[in-house]
Amino acid sequence: MSYCIALWHFGSEWLYYKTVKFDRGLAGPLIVSTLSITWMLTQRDFYTAGVADVASGVAAGVTSAL
Repeated sequence: MSYCIALWHFGSEWLYYKTVKFDRGLAGPLIVSTLSITWMLTQRDFYTAGVADVASGVAAGVTSAL
């Protein structure tokens, strides 16, 4: 979420308000936020693949113990 806010903030300062020029000071935040958002979206399944299996296993264990 914070990378989306950073991208929106710096992008709007550059494209909408025209208060900054595209140089080293602006390129850094735009590159970091864009690459971070892209990485998180493309790798989401790798980090969350087993979450549903673990949750269902825990729920099954709780019901069988009762």
